[in-house]
Amino acid sequence: MNNNSDYFQSNDLGFEDYKVGFRQPGFYLDPTVGPVDINTIPSNGTEFVLMSKLVEESVQLPPVERTEKKKPNSLQRWAAAESSSFASLSHELNKDRAVLVKKFPLNVVLPPVSEEEEWCKFVLGSEICSELFGGYGNNESNVNKKGKQGHPPYLSITLHLNQEEIMELLTYFKKWFCSIGMADNLGRWIYAVLACLQKPLKTEYEKFLEEFYDSCKKYMKSCEGEEKDRIYLISYLLSYHFCVKAYKIGPSLERCIELRKKNR
Repeated sequence: MNNNSDYFQSNDLGFEDYKVGFRQPGFYLDPTVGPVDINTIPSNGTEFVLMSKLVEESVQLPPVERTEKKKPNSLQRWAAAESSSFASLSHELNKDRAVLVKKFPLNVVLPPVSEEEEWCKFVLGSEICSELFGGYGNNESNVNKKGKQGHPPYLSITLHLNQEEIMELLTYFKKWFCSIGMADNLGRWIYAVLACLQKPLKTEYEKFLEEFYDSCKKYMKSCEGEEKDRIYLISYLLSYHFCVKAYKIGPSLERCIELRKKNR
């Protein structure tokens, strides 16, 4: 992770805060088959595909090795590497929060944090929201929202959430995850708000993250493929970054890094 604040530079398409927008291998979307450059304007609703290509080019991340199945040890190595990147990102976001909040001003109206259904529409879109909350309703305003897409977890959104709001959203995310699984956009949001969560945690926050970790471990037994990768990564972050179940897994990743530096 680049420690220079210039790392958070904007670009012409307004995807500036997507550049650090959590393009992890488990969350990756394949690029479009046609030529894509910085001036390409999405016209068919596949903005995520376009953005993933732009992010790959602008951030210059190493190519992701795609395999049909990951062996358990290779999955663990991948998650360990991503956890290290996550720790650097989280540190930088929280260290430079005051500067970044000004650099990425809030440009959308956020639902009240107490409105779970509205946040579900905001995060996952109206179609998935209808699966979770039982339909759109009959009024005209709801009918017009049937095609509403969810918002990506831009820094211009996540940096403007306080710690209590982040924990409230994580409560919703855990509930939705247990209902519909670790959808790609839900995984992105969980990763994003966890990166903005400041430590040390309150006792009640630690208890909740332990419950979230247990849900991940339980659900992971019944899923395969990229969804399993996403769940594994989230559970790994909870374990090694937030010390969830630390009494079972040993010292946190940050503690291991600290000990390694002292022993050099």
